[in-house]
Amino acid sequence: MSHVIRIVLAALAACAALVPAASHAVYLSPDGLGQALIFPYYTVRSVDGGNTYNTFISIVNHTADAKVLRVRFRESKNGREVGNFNLFLGPRDTWVGAIAAPPDASLPARLFNPDNSCVLPAFSVLTGVTPFLDFSSAAYSGAFADGLGTGNDRTREGYVEVIEMAAITGGAAAGVTIGANGRPANCAALDGIINTVAPTGGLSGTLTLLNVQSGLDFTANADALAQLSVLPFYRAANDPYPDFNSGEILTSSFLIAADRGYRMQWTGGVDAVSAALMRKTLDNEIILDSATQSSTDWVVTFPTKRFYETTRGAPGPFANELSQPFVQFALSVQPRDGVTRNYQNECGFTCDPAMTEIPLRLDGAATVVGFRNSTSANASGAAGTSGALGSTSAWIVSLPQGVQNGTAILSLPSRMGPAASRTFNIGTGDFVTENARVEGLPAVGFAVRTFRNGSLTCTGAATCQGNYGGMYTHEAKRSVLVP
Repeated sequence: MSHVIRIVLAALAACAALVPAASHAVYLSPDGLGQALIFPYYTVRSVDGGNTYNTFISIVNHTADAKVLRVRFRESKNGREVGNFNLFLGPRDTWVGAIAAPPDASLPARLFNPDNSCVLPAFSVLTGVTPFLDFSSAAYSGAFADGLGTGNDRTREGYVEVIEMAAITGGAAAGVTIGANGRPANCAALDGIINTVAPTGGLSGTLTLLNVQSGLDFTANADALAQLSVLPFYRAANDPYPDFNSGEILTSSFLIAADRGYRMQWTGGVDAVSAALMRKTLDNEIILDSATQSSTDWVVTFPTKRFYETTRGAPGPFANELSQPFVQFALSVQPRDGVTRNYQNECGFTCDPAMTEIPLRLDGAATVVGFRNSTSANASGAAGTSGALGSTSAWIVSLPQGVQNGTAILSLPSRMGPAASRTFNIGTGDFVTENARVEGLPAVGFAVRTFRNGSLTCTGAATCQGNYGGMYTHEAKRSVLVP
């Protein structure tokens, strides 16, 4: 797919006379490099009787330009911001941070900053403690309460966004560049006027969910959006601007479905971002083997859902959630050795022997779908915890005891309206202009699975931890309909 996208983008650029500004359209980068990064999930929840996750993230500037980025942390239920700062990266600079649970359960999650890269505002400093930023419940409490809870517990799981606001030049660029001593030359240079130019992209990121006591380590790359903007839009960290709905975000998107490349024109940048992230289905594996006490959780995150929830009825991928803030989905499960079973929210008199009617829904901006074996075929529903990740924003799907492993396809509803498209036929090289509709919802995520062997006897009769796990990005299907 990566090679195909590069070929199509090159063809579009070569046909600039036919497609105005053809190279300027938001797209999901196949190479993992872009102007914006989405980390689908972070957690500091506990599993196995109290063993706590930490989440480590890294952000890498692969270019020779100095940059300023807005880094935001959003909680899982409604995508409300719980922490943010401006990050300044010098050429080829890397920043790392760690999200951890606080020592007191009543306090919010805390981001530790062991890195030397310049940040504004400065992180809190205590003697003997790594500089840190405490997350906040302010965006969903008091006057901003959304009915989903006001406590600090909501800060303990969510997702992360990074947006490059601009490349920087002059004294500020020199000040943030890492010197021979491993430190920026002069972070104080950021107190003056900062000269900015258009973002240049080239950002990548990784996340690691690490639970030392349980012996679990899940690692994935961030999703990267390329060509988000051709204009600088730097703001101070206390300014809610910019975001994916800012005026500088390009209003065209590009995606590939089947043998076509679609460059689609939207009325706003947030729709272009949504279209670039659209998926009709998410496909991944399930492991529930009894012998290893295995469990499987899928993370499904909607990075742009929050933009549409205050404008119910308006065109958009979540516009029809007028009476329900959650998203219903369908599921098809194929055991490794067995017959496919289909699960629907409602099938009524149309239910056949291969169809099971159970509640299936994604409640939050980031929802963990936990797969479990159960003696009840219709026991699925919301749950306080989920086995592999310990999520409190979970929806448990109950599968028959005989389903120990296999694959599943999660199908998302389609609600986004059509847009004008300049469509490229990869096979023939022809262009046509048409109205096209992208199916599905803007979603990112991955699956994690665990294997628990307990304590094992290792070399020299020593006792070793026998748990391990893995993370797997969802395989996603894109679908575009032409009326």
